[in-house]
Amino acid sequence: MMLHVVREPEALSQAERHAQTDPPGCGRFSPLSIYSSASPKGAFGSVDLLRIHVGAYRVLHEITGSRRQIGVIHLGRLS
Repeated sequence: MMLHVVREPEALSQAERHAQTDPPGCGRFSPLSIYSSASPKGAFGSVDLLRIHVGAYRVLHEITGSRRQIGVIHLGRLS
């Protein structure tokens, strides 16, 4: 199944901020590696809103359009 990943403006600006202090960590968010399926291994949440941990980061994303579009809506760093 082909997935389309959309990064919302808030998530993009959060990634830019984190990339200033942790470029290698932020480089791990390749859509092809994280989103090989609409519900990647380790993701939890509701049917349309999932959270996944990638290293020291958490990514909140929503699934729309018959599970073919993933919107990355938040990128936070674990403390």
